Amino acid sequence: MSAEQLEQVRQLQTTLAKMEVTLGAIADAVVWVGEDRRVQWCNSSFKHLVNQPHSKIDGVILSDLLPLFQAGKLVDSSAYPDVLIHSGEYKTTNYQFQYNQRSLMLQISGNYIELTDDHCAVLVIRDVTQAQEDINQRQQAQQALENSLSLLSATFESIQDGILAIDSLGNILNYNQKFLEIWSIPPEILMENDHEQHIAYLANQLKNPHQFTQRIRELHTQPEVDSYDLLELQDGRIFERHSHPQCLGKQIIGRVWSFSDITPHKQAEEALRQSELQYRAIFAAINDGLLITEIETQKVVEVNPAACQMHGYTYAEFINLNPLVYIHPDSHHIFEDYVQKIKSHQGFYGQAVDVCKDGTLIDVEVKATICTYNGKPHILAVVRDISERKLTEKALQQSEAQYRDLVQTANCIILRWDSNGNVIFLNDYGQRFFGFDLDEIVKRNVIGTIVPETETSGRDLQALMVDICQNPENYLFNENENLCKNGDRVWVVWANKPILDKQGNLLEILSIGTDATERKRAQEALQQSELQFRNIVENANDLIYTLTEDCIFTYHSPNITAILGYELEEIVGHSITEFTDPESLANNYSALYKAVAGVQHSGVEVQIQHKNGSWRWFSFNTSTVTAPSGEVTISGVGRDITERKQAEMKLQQQTQNLENTLYELQRTQSQLIHSEKMSSLGNMVAGIAHEINNPVNFIYGNLNPANEYAQGLLRLIGLYQLHFPNPPEEIQAEIAAIDLEFVKEDLIKLLHSMNVGTQRIREIVLSLRNFSRLDEAEFKQVNIHDGLDSTLMILQNRLKAQPNHSEILVIREYGQLPNIQCYPGQLNQVFMNILSNAIDAVEEYFVGQQGQIHIITELINKNRVAIRIADNGRGISQKILAKMFDPFFTTKDLGKGTGLGLSISYQIIVEKHNGNLSCNSIPGEGAEFVIEIPIRQ
Repeated sequence: MSAEQLEQVRQLQTTLAKMEVTLGAIADAVVWVGEDRRVQWCNSSFKHLVNQPHSKIDGVILSDLLPLFQAGKLVDSSAYPDVLIHSGEYKTTNYQFQYNQRSLMLQISGNYIELTDDHCAVLVIRDVTQAQEDINQRQQAQQALENSLSLLSATFESIQDGILAIDSLGNILNYNQKFLEIWSIPPEILMENDHEQHIAYLANQLKNPHQFTQRIRELHTQPEVDSYDLLELQDGRIFERHSHPQCLGKQIIGRVWSFSDITPHKQAEEALRQSELQYRAIFAAINDGLLITEIETQKVVEVNPAACQMHGYTYAEFINLNPLVYIHPDSHHIFEDYVQKIKSHQGFYGQAVDVCKDGTLIDVEVKATICTYNGKPHILAVVRDISERKLTEKALQQSEAQYRDLVQTANCIILRWDSNGNVIFLNDYGQRFFGFDLDEIVKRNVIGTIVPETETSGRDLQALMVDICQNPENYLFNENENLCKNGDRVWVVWANKPILDKQGNLLEILSIGTDATERKRAQEALQQSELQFRNIVENANDLIYTLTEDCIFTYHSPNITAILGYELEEIVGHSITEFTDPESLANNYSALYKAVAGVQHSGVEVQIQHKNGSWRWFSFNTSTVTAPSGEVTISGVGRDITERKQAEMKLQQQTQNLENTLYELQRTQSQLIHSEKMSSLGNMVAGIAHEINNPVNFIYGNLNPANEYAQGLLRLIGLYQLHFPNPPEEIQAEIAAIDLEFVKEDLIKLLHSMNVGTQRIREIVLSLRNFSRLDEAEFKQVNIHDGLDSTLMILQNRLKAQPNHSEILVIREYGQLPNIQCYPGQLNQVFMNILSNAIDAVEEYFVGQQGQIHIITELINKNRVAIRIADNGRGISQKILAKMFDPFFTTKDLGKGTGLGLSISYQIIVEKHNGNLSCNSIPGEGAEFVIEIPIRQ
């Protein structure tokens, strides 16, 4: 071999030695895998990772040496890194690997190399779970396989650490791309042969550049020393720096530096420390008792505050305490089972009785398992105080027994049956009702036992029972014919409750049955009776009909077609007002309202329009039928009296006059009745006010002297306490018994509260007297603001917040008005009617955020004032506005209004005071009533 060839071999060996040293200096495992998936070469870190000697690694398939997992599943051999690298589809990936009963996280990167006679996948495996370990303890890589320089260079570039190789003089020999990346070094800087400039560039990025340069100089004077330290960069990153001398034989020819960015690992380490602190806080704060005990001795080595508080021991007392001390003797056998299961590596769950330090017994629930504490196996026991739950369970058992007694003694049928229709349970009442003993009916199908296959009416009950089992939510209530043991058929109303499991599947049906046989028989008799009456009605010569309370036809006999020419569909669902002479409506409504009140009427004559446009007279008899639900139906019979009325045409004028006189008489009578009622009410209110006023004045007049007497007595007691601070024991005992200091403080408050209360009663009495105005029945000059305030005082309770509505706000805008000449009592009644209607409207509905009533008084001219009372309720339609002052017209429900309030108010203002009463309203924007009256009459 020529000298030139020998020199080339020597340079190649030198290069290989450098690369070998480089691979030996890193902590990552490096392995070369051929296309046949067998290992060709590996470094010592890989042998340490798989825990196998070289003889059991070389030539072995990689997946057999290194079983990898992802998401808990073994990676398929076809998806191994070496296979994917050969196919060109691989990128750096993390895998799980089990090592010495530990789960490691491996980060595997790799590259693909083409050799002269082979192709190879180079894998670099990093243990990212323990990156902080001292990687200078890694063994030097064994002699590298004699592969080409390109293979070693590819391996060098695949390393995740930044690598820098220098000679003994500090000159840079080699570096990888990772070194440039982590230090952000432009390549042109390293191309300059300036050792000091290189060091300065790196040092300027560190928090402690002096220490960095000092260490480099120390290693330059001690070339044989291995070095490891941590570097903190100004940008917050942390590098792990390893340095190892490069040797050729026994001669040190340079040094190799490796830099690993361990910032994520340091952050993970800090996060782990914080997590440990959090878990310790949870251990201390958890409500259940936590005890850690030794497996062999069972002595307590750690306990949380909840366990100490539960048993009454301090932490120091609990530590090293033997469990038999705080476990009740009756539960020692449970503790022995607990120890045996834990020693056999089984979990434990059970209930026992513990003894507190003070001797109190508590019921506990215990869960235990093996845990690692201070690196050794221990027992972790979770203890929960279930004393209250035990008491609850005992009460529940008693309640269940009472429930069973209630079921057996219930006066109704209680039946439980499964999804197949088989009987599970039937209570005593049900057994007596159907005639079966319990053992005769249980496990038998309801069809053929207590339910016939077909009802008497022909309904298929077998299909009904199947549908109930399939769709129980559709049959919460049903009624069907049932069968007794003796063959009798009975009717039962069933209330059904499906019982479902956690998945929503039907387990059974609970049915509560009530005997409806008598009711069904009564219904059948009623239907037969109804059929008979229907035949009578449909064949009668008179008109027969039914109305709702709103005067809408719900039924009419068919003979209306022959008598008035209308078809039934033209009548039913229409109002009686559509066919009635408008002049007859008042009398007709009066009769209908009285009918609603339960008064039967006969001979009510009304003019009804024929379909051809002519008018015919009818005499009607009416009565009411009230359903159990409270719904009122007006029924009537009408006879055509047109011919008789035509014969009376000559007397019609006299009759009309008589009717007008009668109408006036009725109106006068209603006014007299109303006036009499108001007079009686005024007398009663005035009498009550007078009777209340006398004792209240007596109390109110004596409160001030009582307060002065009390103050004097308290001052006297204070002087006694000042001059005789040490009274006899009997006096001291009485002072303590009556709590003298409290009495001294509360007595003044009590007298003040009485003063406020009596003042309030006096104000209410004054309001009642002002409202009644018994002494002002004639024209008087009064302040109408007093009347408004008195009325509002009486209605104050309705203005307050109620369960069905919020507080109603009253806004007063009183103008400067002179005294008004009026009937005060009657004017107050008008205020009462209008304000009451306003409150009714706002209670039902209001616009805005709160119900409001707005009262404005103003001077219109020199002899006329206006009182405006507005609300923000629903408002009044134009149709109702046109009728609202008519007698007996009301929009309120039956029993809530007579229809006379606004009519009488109108008469009081217009006829008695020569004024005007009007209403302005837009639906949805509230209503405003305007009262205008003269100042002088």
